[in-house]
Formats: sequence, C-alpha cells, structure tokens
Amino acid sequence: MWDHKGPLIYFIDALGVLLGGAGGWGVWAITSMIFLAAQALLFRVVQRWAGTLAATGSLLAFSLTAPAVMSELNLVETVNLLFLAGGLLCLQHALEKGNLGESFPGGAVWGGQLFTAARI
Repeated sequence: MWDHKGPLIYFIDALGVLLGGAGGWGVWAITSMIFLAAQALLFRVVQRWAGTLAATGSLLAFSLTAPAVMSELNLVETVNLLFLAGGLLCLQHALEKGNLGESFPGGAVWGGQLFTAARI
C-alpha cells in the first residue's frame, strides 16, 4: 500500500522471479546486469569528456559502491542509474554534434525514469 514505485520495476522483478524462482537470485542477476550496463555507459561518458584515465578512475570508484548496491534487491535507484547514464550519453552526443535538436533521445531516456522512480 505504501510502495510508490513505478510500474517498470515490477516488470523487472517479475522477470527475475520468472528466471530464478522465489529465491531472489534472478532479481539479483538482472539488477547486476543493469548495474554493469550503467557502469559501461558512465565509463563512456567520462571517457569522452575527460579521457580514459579519468574514466578508469571513476569506474574504480564507482565499482566500490557495488557491494552496497548489490546487497539490497529491488532498488529503484539501480534501474534509474541506467536511464540516467543513457540520457547523459545521448545529451553528450547532441552537444558534440552542436545540434541540441538531437537531444530528444536523451530526454526520452530520462523520461524512462518515470516508470521506475518513486512517486509522491
């Protein structure tokens, strides 16, 4: 009754339960894949703006948060991180091309957060 998550997180959880049963490893596996995909996208964003050394350092620092993030299942923030990283990459691409009209995909990706984020 008090859970204000968007609908996408429930579909992700249902897929995890379908894959791994009620034990929770399926949800954990999907969450881990989402977290790794977000890391890869954020690495690319930092690499394009600040170089490979900075991207590697930020990836290592970001990886230190993995145990804390992966210790909890069903974190909306993990899924939102993927949308945030994808939106940043799309916006970065539009800025590099000098055409902010191409930033629409980034906005659409960021809009995906509405389907997972907590609602008030």
